[in-house]
Amino acid sequence: MRITDRFPSESRTDEQTDTEERVSDRLLNLIDILFGLVLVEGPLAYRSILTAHGHRNLPVVIALLLIVYTAVRSFVDWHVLMEYAPYQIMTEESRKLRLLCEPVRLRTLELWRLYLDFLIVAIYSLMLLRAHVLLDDQAAGLRFLMWTFPALFVLYLLWGALYRQATGPQQFNKRLLLLALLGSCALAIAYTVVWDKHTLAGHGTLRNVGFLLGEAGLMACYRSRNWLQQRTITEARPPLTGPEV
Repeated sequence: MRITDRFPSESRTDEQTDTEERVSDRLLNLIDILFGLVLVEGPLAYRSILTAHGHRNLPVVIALLLIVYTAVRSFVDWHVLMEYAPYQIMTEESRKLRLLCEPVRLRTLELWRLYLDFLIVAIYSLMLLRAHVLLDDQAAGLRFLMWTFPALFVLYLLWGALYRQATGPQQFNKRLLLLALLGSCALAIAYTVVWDKHTLAGHGTLRNVGFLLGEAGLMACYRSRNWLQQRTITEARPPLTGPEV
């Protein structure tokens, strides 16, 4: 998913590098705070299930664990990647977008990457809010939630395409993401068909448990494979290496 062509790198002074890293650290801290709020929001919003008993809470427990797991693993993987490619918001180096006639500066592309980070964190929070329906009705429809996971994988793909502009193409394997996207779309389509045709209408709780477990299995498989592939990140060229000579 290559969206730009790279121009020769611009020279960089030590002072510029230090300033760039400080700006990136401040932005990382801001997103860390947002991640923390999302992780706190879950236990607070779902605290009623912690004191309840019985299997009727199974769908909401699975949904909560799935969303929190997705957010936590995203947080960990994101921090690993950001160690090798912090934001370069102040870099004027140009990239040539294939869909545009005029080159786009790296600082603009990095700003898009920052926006995507904010959007992804917001979606995790939205997922927690949309799953609230399970607190009142364990058989409630989850079509919106099921379609949110494919949307997340699309955003991961876009983020990876922007990330490569700072680090090069060698460490970003989009095949795994595409397979995860297809699998998540298949689950969302299947859930939509089952819901629209009132299949398992008398077993709504079982339906929700089954599809949530399917999505959880897919997410766990994707994250574990992605974790193994990240060893190739160490071979990437760090973009902020000081002045070029």
